[in-house]
Amino acid sequence: ASVSKKIVINGHDLKFVAEYESYLKKLGHEVRRDHWGWGDPLNLDRSKALSDWGDIIFSEWGLANAVWYSENISEDKRHIIRIHLQEINQRARKFPPQINLQYVSKIVFIAEHVRNTAIEMFDWPIEKTMTISNFVDVDKFSMSKSEEASRTMAIVGIVPQRKRLDRAIDLLIALRKTDKTWRLIVKGNLPHDYAFMHAPGRSKELEYYDTQYERIRTNGLEDSVLFEGYTPSLPYWYRKVGYIISSSDFESFHYSIAEGVSSGSIPLIWKWEGSEDLYPKDWSREGTEDIVRFINEIKDVSISDESENRAFIEENYGMMKILNQLHVETTGVNLDG
Repeated sequence: ASVSKKIVINGHDLKFVAEYESYLKKLGHEVRRDHWGWGDPLNLDRSKALSDWGDIIFSEWGLANAVWYSENISEDKRHIIRIHLQEINQRARKFPPQINLQYVSKIVFIAEHVRNTAIEMFDWPIEKTMTISNFVDVDKFSMSKSEEASRTMAIVGIVPQRKRLDRAIDLLIALRKTDKTWRLIVKGNLPHDYAFMHAPGRSKELEYYDTQYERIRTNGLEDSVLFEGYTPSLPYWYRKVGYIISSSDFESFHYSIAEGVSSGSIPLIWKWEGSEDLYPKDWSREGTEDIVRFINEIKDVSISDESENRAFIEENYGMMKILNQLHVETTGVNLDG
């Protein structure tokens, strides 16, 4: 049996690590959470107590939390930092160089192209780093599609601007030239719902969104673009989505593609750096016209390769496989022997 460890999971946003936390507890580990702000501690006394208590420190995101733990633990502790994407973006780039690598066992990236960029950007030794993808609970999303799915596309999350809502609207306009039943669901919070979007430096970005709302009006799309707010759980929602859009300029993994495909939706990806490494090449396209062509080709065929697509997600990003990889890296112990 594996030895029970005391594990501290710390970070400002722990939504991507919740299932992993449950998995650790199931294996008999004792897990405690240390909630942080994005750029500062929320309760340093708690952090200090937990840094003494834990055998293993798991820093979710390489932000202020990871910096602090790398400077406030003893050498006998194992310290894993998991990095997503924002760490290499402008706003968060100041944190990784402050991490004291002497007190880090491994930096885990969720995507290879982010890892490569970070190694170059922060001059990190490659042997301190590795890639373990995000995990997807494929079974949770496997449900039959509803009637309206065949002409329904969806984009999950349109903030910040790099998510490129404009491309999704371009696509809708193009498809509706020949078939007025097409519609687009915009899922998630809108820009004005986020406090950080009201910062002075973001005014240009808010103008971008106003322009998109205006396009929806001038093209008479009010009834065919459905703004649906944020909900934490999406499996049932995906039933009405036939096509899932990834129109971003760049992403690390893009969960909604993996989850959408798990639900049987067809992926529409405007090629971004890394998309062809993470997903089959034929899921990525060169641009809007290319996507319109692709949709017109499959429109009259029943969506036959969805099970093959789903199998790809299961094989590469299936939950148990990835959770086990994370566990091996976190504890340094391989369950299989």
